[in-house]
Amino acid sequence: MTKKILSTLIAALSLLFLGSSCTKKSPVEELLSYSDNISGRKVKYTITVLPADKVNKNALFPDSVHVSMMMNDSLITAACDNSGTVSFLNLPTGTVSVSVKTKGYTNAFFTVNLANNDSISPSDSENMRRASSTIFLYPEKGEGTAKIIGSSLVDSDLTISGLEEVSANFKVHYSICATKNDYSQLGSGEILQLFYELSPSQINYAGNGKFEVDLPASLSGLNVCINADDIKVAQKQSDSSVKEKIFSFPPDTINCISGKTYFYQLKYQEQF
Repeated sequence: MTKKILSTLIAALSLLFLGSSCTKKSPVEELLSYSDNISGRKVKYTITVLPADKVNKNALFPDSVHVSMMMNDSLITAACDNSGTVSFLNLPTGTVSVSVKTKGYTNAFFTVNLANNDSISPSDSENMRRASSTIFLYPEKGEGTAKIIGSSLVDSDLTISGLEEVSANFKVHYSICATKNDYSQLGSGEILQLFYELSPSQINYAGNGKFEVDLPASLSGLNVCINADDIKVAQKQSDSSVKEKIFSFPPDTINCISGKTYFYQLKYQEQF
């Protein structure tokens, strides 16, 4: 009798094993079923997204914030809740690529290392290691931005003192100089790289030497890098002859505070 029961149990387990081995998991299922090799515990990774231009940090975005995570060739996308928070459960140890997007604000892209370091990684009641990041997004237009009113200057006439306004068309590039002020992290969620996508990131200006732009800003000040393409200038020499010269603009940084207007001089320098 005992042998018969044992034989029946073995047969049932064999059928169960065969059935499960023939079922191919989706990439997301493979990702979520992964168990790290060191502790056997997975990661609960929480991302909080906040607008940097709001006095009240609980005043969130007018549109939904979508967070996408890429890990092990698998893509998972979710929307933040009313508090600007989203959590991803059962993640393996490794490097995760994350994008954060919402209408009217800069898109953020970053990589985070969900390292298996229990000395700095608290655990929750489900025995998952916890990691979290808080990311700030910056307004691209309208209220909350900083306005730059500028003039582009170049030494195009050596017969007179001072600089003249640029008469040629010129192109200016803008980018956010991301620092640790743009995010915070807890536990094993070490942010390795952070990049903000501006739209537009470059603007062509007509050749009257003037330019104006609204730039992302924050209440405490956001560093925005400004650069410009080289220009060719027909420079009048001291003997009244004319020589074509190349002028460059050394990259600069503007600290932009929400609601402020800045007057800026973009001064080109001659290449030698």
